[in-house]
Amino acid sequence: MKKVNSIIGLLLMPLFMQQLHAQANTQLSNLTSPTKVNVNLLPSQDNLKDLGSTTKSWKDVYMDGVLWRGGYPWLAGGIYYGNTFLGQQAGNYLVTNGDDIATSNTFLGNSTGLITTTGSANTFVGDAAGYYNTTGNQNTFLGWKAGEENTTGSNNIYVGILAGDRNTTGSYNVMIGQVAGAFNKTGHSNVFLGNVSGYLNSVGSYNTFVGDSSGLSNTDSYNTMVGSKSGMDNSSGFGNSFLGTYSGMHNTTGNYVTAVGYYAIWQNGAATGNTALGYSTGTLYTNGSYNTFIGFDADASGANYSNSMALGNGSRISASNQVRICSNTVTSIGGFTNWTNISDGRFKKNIKTDVPGLSFITKLKPVTYNLDITGIESRLSSKKEIEDKGGNTLKQDEITAKEKIVYTGFVAQDVEQAAKDLHFDFSGVDVPKNSTDVYGLRYAEFVVPLVKAVQELSAMNDAKDAVILQQQKQIDAILQRLEVVEKKNGISNTSNSGDEGLAFLAQNVPNPFNSTTVINYSVPKMIHSATMNIINIDGKILKSISLNNKSGNVTLSSSDLASGNYFYELIVDGKKSGSRQMTVIK
Repeated sequence: MKKVNSIIGLLLMPLFMQQLHAQANTQLSNLTSPTKVNVNLLPSQDNLKDLGSTTKSWKDVYMDGVLWRGGYPWLAGGIYYGNTFLGQQAGNYLVTNGDDIATSNTFLGNSTGLITTTGSANTFVGDAAGYYNTTGNQNTFLGWKAGEENTTGSNNIYVGILAGDRNTTGSYNVMIGQVAGAFNKTGHSNVFLGNVSGYLNSVGSYNTFVGDSSGLSNTDSYNTMVGSKSGMDNSSGFGNSFLGTYSGMHNTTGNYVTAVGYYAIWQNGAATGNTALGYSTGTLYTNGSYNTFIGFDADASGANYSNSMALGNGSRISASNQVRICSNTVTSIGGFTNWTNISDGRFKKNIKTDVPGLSFITKLKPVTYNLDITGIESRLSSKKEIEDKGGNTLKQDEITAKEKIVYTGFVAQDVEQAAKDLHFDFSGVDVPKNSTDVYGLRYAEFVVPLVKAVQELSAMNDAKDAVILQQQKQIDAILQRLEVVEKKNGISNTSNSGDEGLAFLAQNVPNPFNSTTVINYSVPKMIHSATMNIINIDGKILKSISLNNKSGNVTLSSSDLASGNYFYELIVDGKKSGSRQMTVIK
């Protein structure tokens, strides 16, 4: 019996040993779907085995948790309240601290949204994009380190490498372009479009920069700069508007500057309140303020001028408080009404009547002349401008034509000297304000001394007339007494007939006149005929008036005469007894 049991034991031993050392199937090829795995799939060695291969891949992977890579979360989604994180440490804080802190975030890229705590509705794409964002909401950062240091700023859009990189609390910004607004920290409501646009802006707000390097150095607010490198050097200037490539490029601290056009106000530094409209307007300008440049190449012949205006193609200001219209090749400026100067006595002080008349007018030297346009161009333009314009055939043709025109006028230096000789502070001479400026004359100012000269001449004529009238009265009295004596002695007075020396012709009053004027005359009784002739400057008799009385007056109307100078003469018994000049002004 013992022998039989031993034999049975030997037969059952393999089966027992198989049960004692039972092992799981190490190959999954014979499993049927679904097959559940209830323990962690841990490899026998670290970083040794692949799951799938380049030729054999898994079909679908279903997850409710986090896919980790290198010890850090790499892919998380689904259960995280609408959040999607893809990338090493993307949304790391939210992944490791709970899934109900922030919602609707999408972080794609290494370390994107790394420490976001409660910020929601953010989209960060790119390595370290939105890295330090904590509570900022509704931000969109696209690009390497775009919005990297944003903490609480919200409603921002940063697109491009380092775009909005240093932004911390600034909100409502749009910065698109490589390093656009890279140093913005607290500035808000800015729009920067273009590589390096608004690069150094840190606290400036309400700025709009469009174009490569536009507003690159800006730190202040309320600026609009559109065009490549527009306002590139602007640092603390505010309230500026630059439109055009290189417009306001070197403005640094100037405020309220408006530059529209390629190269407009290119060199403006700290100047304030300047306005330029047109290609290359105000490009030579640096520090003067409150100037206006309008028109192609309207500019200044130097720096530091203020409150001046250059209007028209190629116009140049050369001093402060000056207006220059059009270029030096313009040959006509006009309109349909005269220029009006403000002349209200309520606002004039220290009024004096010390204007010289004849003494000043007789010193003037009327001349004819040609303008040296080439010389003026050389004086008011920079060397570079002259070189640039040297090949401009049209410009040279205009200069040549202008230099052939013969003008009539005065030489400003001569007028200045004439006024100095009389100690007369004459406002008609516009003296140079600096070494670049040129002399000028205000011809309208000459009317005042001319009027004074006419008044002086009129007064002189009136004085002469008074003397002549007095003499005539004395002669008439003598004649009357002589007539009485002759009658008593029975002497006839016909022997004095034709004695023209007793005739008198007065100066017309008023003179000049624009309506009517009166001419007084006197002739002796012992004449047969007397006539007054009106003669034009060419010596032609326009009108003959018969005089019947020994004395009287004639009234003339300007309606019968054109503007100009005329003569009138007294003819007694066929002989000329006197003549005078009169002027009609209409």
